[in-house]
Amino acid sequence: MASQSIEDWIQLCYDSEFAQRCGARLSKLFSENLARLQADEKSFQDWVTPEKNVARCLEILGNPEGSSVGGDLTDPDLSDRYFERFAELVDLCLRRGQGLHHPRCAGHQVPAVPPLAAWFDAMTSLTNQVQGVYEMGPWSVAVERAILQSVGETMGFPKGQFGSLVTSGGSLANLTALLAARQVQFPNVWKEGYHGFSEAPVLVVHQDVHYCINRAAGVMGLGTNQLIDVPLDSERRMDAASLEAVLEELEQKRVPVLAVVSVAGSTACGAFDSLPAISEVCKRYGKWLHVDAAHGGALKFSQRHQGKLDGLNLADSVVVDAHKMMFVPAVCALLFFKEPSHQFAAFDQEAPYLFDPSEPSMARYDNAVVTLECTKRASAMGIWGVWSIFGVQFFEVMVDRVIEIALELFDLLKTADDFEIWKPPVCNIVLFRFRGFDHSHDTFLSGDDQQLAIRRKLLETGAGYLTQTKLDGRVYLRATIMNPMMKREDLQRLLEEIRVAAKSLAGNQ
Repeated sequence: MASQSIEDWIQLCYDSEFAQRCGARLSKLFSENLARLQADEKSFQDWVTPEKNVARCLEILGNPEGSSVGGDLTDPDLSDRYFERFAELVDLCLRRGQGLHHPRCAGHQVPAVPPLAAWFDAMTSLTNQVQGVYEMGPWSVAVERAILQSVGETMGFPKGQFGSLVTSGGSLANLTALLAARQVQFPNVWKEGYHGFSEAPVLVVHQDVHYCINRAAGVMGLGTNQLIDVPLDSERRMDAASLEAVLEELEQKRVPVLAVVSVAGSTACGAFDSLPAISEVCKRYGKWLHVDAAHGGALKFSQRHQGKLDGLNLADSVVVDAHKMMFVPAVCALLFFKEPSHQFAAFDQEAPYLFDPSEPSMARYDNAVVTLECTKRASAMGIWGVWSIFGVQFFEVMVDRVIEIALELFDLLKTADDFEIWKPPVCNIVLFRFRGFDHSHDTFLSGDDQQLAIRRKLLETGAGYLTQTKLDGRVYLRATIMNPMMKREDLQRLLEEIRVAAKSLAGNQ
């Protein structure tokens, strides 16, 4: 390849006019796809098996436009060919991906993101402002600190008197919180491990705690067998009296407790623990209380629903996922510590090649000091953008709306005698079962396997999206309302699609 051709190709890759042209097409294609989803003119997903999708991706990789950089790059039509290829690939991504903005998409705890939040988040990718140290991403670090301060105060922590950081997802945030708890409780473990313990430490946890807590125990070398479940009440909340009994028994046996892990918005059913009662027990026994509020923490923004989080500020550490009910792009998890110094406790290390010893005061703005990540993505731009435009009420309105929709779904299920409901929803998660055609519990399509088959049928036909969970040995269909644009008629259509799927499956028996 001629050197001029290489320079032309590189120039095209970084050309501002070409970038503007592609960006405009991306915006147009996304907006058109969004309109079709919202109008229910397409299914939420065109189901393709993993093998076929991977094969298609490999096929495209093997046949790039050009077909390589070795083409005649002085050809004036070449940029047009690259542009059209770009548009084809964007269109393919939209068609093969999941349409979270579809009115019958009610699956996982992943929101239909307002496009404005996504445009702000795109600034992170376009400018590549990483956050190992402040000087690598000064504005994005400032944005992050402002968001942490503002959200932390909303969570009930006193202004300027708490620690905080942002990580890539709730799993990493929970791990970081537990590492800090370990360092505070057992200061020598970072360097010496668990060798000096006569009894191995344990984690005392909510029975329905997210699987990432189990994973954190493995990662920390604690061992997954060292998790002790606390019995739940009838609403699947941690029972404070049972917690006290567990801690008393452990104290009598001289078993060290790394932390107690409570939940505020459990993944299984959306349960909120009674935090004042639990924090009182933990305080009495001198135990670190960590609250996984990844899903439910955003209810603090709502005047109507914030009471479910009373006592959140009494916890030693709290995780809130902004990419759940704060409706910003994944992944963005916020971690708060009641004691400011605890944000520096998780990692006991030095890195002179990274942190500038000539300006030690800057270390408190260097995120690699407090997070597992060094080249950490700046993930709070979406929060800052929508808050700066719409105000803090944006989050209240969004939270209130999706919970209203969940209650509407509950009302529809109550009047439909071919469905069975687990409990009234306490947030935006609704659990229910389809129970057959003659309205009895023991006919066709009323069992666990049939619930799973119905869910699968909806997924593969693109008629609707639900997930599943298992409580007390029974499988439930699980609707998580993460799209505030859903309407009552969308919910009615979702229930009808479940009936259609059930009828189709019955006909295949």
